Amino acid sequence: MCNWTKNIVQLLMLLLAFDACGQELLPARKNKQWGYIDTAGNWIVQPVFDLVSPMENKEFARVFAEGQIGLVSKKGQVVFKNDFKKMVLLN
Repeated sequence: MCNWTKNIVQLLMLLLAFDACGQELLPARKNKQWGYIDTAGNWIVQPVFDLVSPMENKEFARVFAEGQIGLVSKKGQVVFKNDFKKMVLLN
């Protein structure tokens, strides 16, 4: 992915995070990697992912690392890992 495309995707993810208000965990970035912080700013899921999505259903979020999509729980456990190009969470 080109740098400008990656920056646009990261900006969109950040904007989605603002839509995630009221959630326990929020996407956060440190040293070009993404993870999740609580509302006090403490790292709950360490920043080890290339991109992350908001905790859409308050239990799991999509995470992207090394070209793969997976699911991470709000406790930081990777609960599903695959090599699909797209994943949709259904509520």
